[in-house]
Amino acid sequence: MDISTKSSYMNVVGNKWVFRVKYNANGSLQKYKARLVAKGFQQTPGLDFFETFSPEIGEKWLDGRQEAERNGTTVHHFIWCDNVSVGALAANLVFHSRTKHIEIDAHYIQDQVLTKKVVVQYVPSKLQIVDSLTKPLSAAQFHELRNKLTVIPVDAHKETSCLAQHTSSSVNDNVHFTQVQLPHNLDAILQEADSQIDKSSNNLIEQLHGGIFLNQNKLKFSVDKLSGANTFEIYARGLTIAWGNDERYWKWTYMQDTEDHPVEVEVAELVKVCWLDVSKKFPTQNLTPRHNYEVSFVLMKLKGCEGFQNHPVNLKLTLPNQPPIEHKQDLSILPENKWSDVPFGMFSINCCMTGDIEISMYEHGSQWKKGIVVDKIIIRPLVQPQN
Repeated sequence: MDISTKSSYMNVVGNKWVFRVKYNANGSLQKYKARLVAKGFQQTPGLDFFETFSPEIGEKWLDGRQEAERNGTTVHHFIWCDNVSVGALAANLVFHSRTKHIEIDAHYIQDQVLTKKVVVQYVPSKLQIVDSLTKPLSAAQFHELRNKLTVIPVDAHKETSCLAQHTSSSVNDNVHFTQVQLPHNLDAILQEADSQIDKSSNNLIEQLHGGIFLNQNKLKFSVDKLSGANTFEIYARGLTIAWGNDERYWKWTYMQDTEDHPVEVEVAELVKVCWLDVSKKFPTQNLTPRHNYEVSFVLMKLKGCEGFQNHPVNLKLTLPNQPPIEHKQDLSILPENKWSDVPFGMFSINCCMTGDIEISMYEHGSQWKKGIVVDKIIIRPLVQPQN
């Protein structure tokens, strides 16, 4: 057991032991159970916590999936469980007859699994986020799971004064702080910044809202003002483009990056190809957990564009351990000489997700294609966070 020093700002939550005796069906003693539970009522809303969440799953939770299906997008809801037996129980009716007690909500989930509205996935116990709230853990594991929840210490302003707004009192010159939550994985992301970022600067939040270029202007990182979630723009030079460096097929020029961002960026103009293939892998660890995201390509159709009418491109989003999300898009209907945002995939980031997402646009037909300019891929959060 690790012992930590209590700081003045900390509220110590008490606990108590709950004892229970369990019996077999014939009345004989099975086992003694003891649980150490926290006295949550000792926490103050607005000070010790700001939101509460329910683990229950109901019809409203699936409304988003049904709405997405009406719009032609396939969305799967995933339940992550570290018990293999529970997964088997949810997927196979045979096991139900061998189980003593089945709650009514278990039948509901089993029905959703059979209709593929809900997918039960295995997650190792060491990655099960809820363990940080329910089980005694080592300090190292607890801190790792806590960080996945993007929880920061209450006195974080002592370490990152740039994220605290302060005002001076005219009476006793006391300094008052308002806590602002750090963006997810900020330190690792800023290590790839093109210029050094001073995290002690008072205008860091403004910089994050405006955007910071990474990897030699191949990537732009920003924080969404409404949701507080990480947003990324992956420019053409950061994408994998088949024959992208061959001047016979692709032409690299500088153009103004959309109407909202009057900045000259390098873009890829399609000269002539049969095999169109543009893709990018992106680490999920840089996206903010418990948020829903949307992926889109930013493209421009030039005058004289050819080869796309009746030959739609395939837009594909592949998530770790999940079925791909696919969409066909007719680029011939885009307006000429104007940037078009082409969204095609929505997904949720949870605390257990690891690995890369893969985004691609391809058309491997035999007809020649030309007259499309690739600006970037945008991975942006939706306004409504995932509960």
